[in-house]
Amino acid sequence: MSEDFFTEVTTESWLGRIGGAFKGIVVGLVLFVAAFPVLFWNEGRAVKRYQTLNEGAGILISLPEASVLPENDGKLVHVSGKAVTEEIVADTEFEVAVSAIKLQRKVEMYQWKENKKRKTKKKLGGGKKTVTTYSYSRSWSSNLINSSNFKKPGGHQNPDSMPYQSKEFIASEVSLGGFKLSRSLVGKINKSSILPVADLANIEDIPDADFHGNGIYFGDNPSSPQIGDLRITYHIVAPTEVSIVSKQIGQSFEAYRAEAGGTINMLNLGIVGPENMFQQAHQSNVMWTWIFRIGGFIIMLVGVAMILRPLSVLADVIPFLGSIVGAGTGILSFLIAVPFAFLTVAVAWLRYRPVIGISLLILAAIAAGLIFILSKRGKSTSVSSPAGVKSKKTKDYKGLVSENMDRASSAHPTPPKSDGIDPADIEKVPQTAKVKPHRINAEDLIKKGQNYFRTGQYDQAVMQFSQVIKSGGNRKVALYNRGVALFKQNKKEAALKDFKYAAKLGHEKAKAILNRINPGAA
Repeated sequence: MSEDFFTEVTTESWLGRIGGAFKGIVVGLVLFVAAFPVLFWNEGRAVKRYQTLNEGAGILISLPEASVLPENDGKLVHVSGKAVTEEIVADTEFEVAVSAIKLQRKVEMYQWKENKKRKTKKKLGGGKKTVTTYSYSRSWSSNLINSSNFKKPGGHQNPDSMPYQSKEFIASEVSLGGFKLSRSLVGKINKSSILPVADLANIEDIPDADFHGNGIYFGDNPSSPQIGDLRITYHIVAPTEVSIVSKQIGQSFEAYRAEAGGTINMLNLGIVGPENMFQQAHQSNVMWTWIFRIGGFIIMLVGVAMILRPLSVLADVIPFLGSIVGAGTGILSFLIAVPFAFLTVAVAWLRYRPVIGISLLILAAIAAGLIFILSKRGKSTSVSSPAGVKSKKTKDYKGLVSENMDRASSAHPTPPKSDGIDPADIEKVPQTAKVKPHRINAEDLIKKGQNYFRTGQYDQAVMQFSQVIKSGGNRKVALYNRGVALFKQNKKEAALKDFKYAAKLGHEKAKAILNRINPGAA
């Protein structure tokens, strides 16, 4: 719980932020480049471990009991049983001794701890205001906290050192049946339990020490600890059942080195069969592979983001604009990092696993193509034909939508044969129309719609005509032209509605179309 705090307010100018952002480009480049070997190394490590485990599983000899057989010397073996020791491990400083594989001393000191919470706000003009709140609380810690590095060290001083340190005491000989476990295998036995206070019988001989809870306490009042008070607890690793896969060397073990280059020296707690041990090892390999992949990708992503950061800082002259640019650069950083990460992994797999490598290269190409598509999305260009020149889509304009009109007329009992709508008769607007600044110009929108129509961009044409209708401009002409465009999209019902409205407003061509489709409808 926080006991006291204070707040510091700092400001940074826009030019200062720009300078820092450009310096960050160097760090970003270093991170971006460093991500490649990390990702490449990880894929090689994963394949090597996979091949090593498969090789080991194929040559493993499982021993029914923990007996040393000379014919297995130098071979990879699996053995299960209880790991025991006859030794007494002791902490001579506190005269604590117990028969166990390990004795672990944990020392904690009551100290001041500094916490920081920052809140930044962009200012108009590109500057930045940072409000930092420093809070101080007291807590138990196994590590010495240097209070001289606190923002406000006064009144929050910690001792310069800890009189006792955490330590681990390990039995020199641990056996499993007829085998003696190597130091590396003993180090993997970590099933511990707390040592009861009753076993710390010599505590009276330690000055200023007393029993408290499950350990030893140095201080005046355990219920109200003061800065500098110590508490020490002990844990033991008692004899326990284990399963081992390792290379038999005489009466002991050492790591087996596979032809793939990796090593096997596994110990699992409990009685575990060889198949399960290798399965768990494969699962662990997959887990670490993804941890390193994600880590490498994050390094690359942060690097690209730092390279692009000057863009958002430059835009921060207007804070909301800077936020928009910042979000855009964040998305762009992700879209850049993804294909590069895929490409790196793919190249690594091309060396180790060609089939998978080619598949990943395809994925990287798809990701790169996605970036290109997103960058071009929304960019549409209006292509208009020179005066007097007819394109294939506008050739003669005669019968341009006749097929759709024929389909519509077939729904009636005795429809007259439709000659279709002549798009050449799309209602023209005066060529001398002038655009009033900052206001919607109906004539110009209709022109744009007609150009989109002639170039086959019917969705865009409908949008232009719809804007005219909503603005209350030349609705009669806009409704008729939108009806023509909707017919080209085979949206007959919507088109007929537009023709009916246009006819009601007095549009003669709309009336003629309705009469051809359904005589008397206009």
